[in-house]
Amino acid sequence: KIGGEQRRNRDLVVRSSPGKGRERWGEKRPPFAMPLRLLSLAKPLWRPPSIRALSSSPVLRGPEGSPAASGASAAPAPARTLADLRRRLAEESPTLSDFAYSVEVGTRKNPIPKPKWMKQTIPGGSRYAAIKAKLRELKLHTVCEEARCPNLGECWSGGETGTATATIMILGDTCTRGCRFCNVKTSRTPPPPDPGEPSNVAEAIASWGLDYVVITSVDRDDLADQGSNHFAETVHKLKALKSDILIEALVYEHIQNMGY
Repeated sequence: KIGGEQRRNRDLVVRSSPGKGRERWGEKRPPFAMPLRLLSLAKPLWRPPSIRALSSSPVLRGPEGSPAASGASAAPAPARTLADLRRRLAEESPTLSDFAYSVEVGTRKNPIPKPKWMKQTIPGGSRYAAIKAKLRELKLHTVCEEARCPNLGECWSGGETGTATATIMILGDTCTRGCRFCNVKTSRTPPPPDPGEPSNVAEAIASWGLDYVVITSVDRDDLADQGSNHFAETVHKLKALKSDILIEALVYEHIQNMGY
């Protein structure tokens, strides 16, 4: 029984190392002996810096004190009171106004006018009429009309840049796909492409005097080459009339995958 009691208290005894004193068994370890011992040893090694020591540091020395260390800009004086701390935080820290965006709300009596970008002018003007007449004369189609783009009047009349343009859509005005977000006509058996369309497109774009134009097309899954030869002929015809023009061709995935 005595041996069992000693074994149970074995972890609670203090045992001195050999050569530095005799071993003492049966003496219980006082609670928190080791943490208190470590704390007593670490206490003289670290002392919290005082405000006076921080204020005398060359890094935190203010403009009224001696200059800062060489190569470093002078830092503001440390806050000594709560009022100084609040003032310094107000000067250096971002406030709610830096992240929040105020929106002015109107009332029925005092309505707020709509922003300018929400107001679109009615399509018109000499440039708009000239582009529309040229498109109808050559029987061409544009994404602007087929998709009912609200910016049609701005692009065709020149807008802010003063350069009138339109996005040409070749291979007809009927698509073989039925995307719900698009307003272009759809059919599984659309009419065949117009053989004279590449020449008409080149003539129309060259007459507008543009340096950059976008050409796209409807999807023609009913054609063996997906309309790639028609697309390439259009670009060649336009380059022959205006060699310095930059053409952006928006082709659909079948033409890209088939390597035409």
